[in-house]
Amino acid sequence: MASPCGARLTVSLPRRASRPARNCSAPTRTSPPSRATHRCGCAQSETRRPLLADHPHPSSIAGGPYDGTTFSYIPGPTLNIDPSLTLHREWTDKIDPITYEVIRHNLWNINEELGMTIQRISGSPVAMYAFDLNSSIFTEDGEFIYYGPYQLYMSGVSDVQVKWTLEHRSKNPGIHADDMFLSNDPWVGAAHQMDVTLLTPVFHEGKLFCWITNVLHQYDV
Repeated sequence: MASPCGARLTVSLPRRASRPARNCSAPTRTSPPSRATHRCGCAQSETRRPLLADHPHPSSIAGGPYDGTTFSYIPGPTLNIDPSLTLHREWTDKIDPITYEVIRHNLWNINEELGMTIQRISGSPVAMYAFDLNSSIFTEDGEFIYYGPYQLYMSGVSDVQVKWTLEHRSKNPGIHADDMFLSNDPWVGAAHQMDVTLLTPVFHEGKLFCWITNVLHQYDV
């Protein structure tokens, strides 16, 4: 390169020494079940320790129906709901755009205010600062309408709990107005037992109209 006075300078940098081959002793995780090949490619091999993936839990693979101890609850395409519970199935697509937007935003605000109310009345740092909660609104058969801007996975499993309640509580003891159901079962949607969900059915003219759910992480269970 050129210097300020016009003379040309040549700079030579020392070459970096090549790294010697490493004769490691740690087997790779992708090695065959019986023998392990070392990362350095040497001929040395040894029997590797069994990995957890070699013996997966039955619930992590396709298996039998929900039993509450081995296989978790997975709702099917059609729910088995007792006929004594009447669902609100009426609907219409004849609604003007302005009314649609008013209803849509009102439902969003109602659901978000529900989450803020939980924060205010709980006084828990889990709710106030960690936002480890969520509120949701579901249809009468457990399909999403709205979920809050908090922990999304909590709402993502609340529909499973609603559908389980419809299938397993619609006959005994039944689902009625002013009922509330409490759930923290890891085999039915909950991430762990500290995530407690409150499920409330809402009735209109004697028919199950929708569900309101709240989820909040509890310090101690």
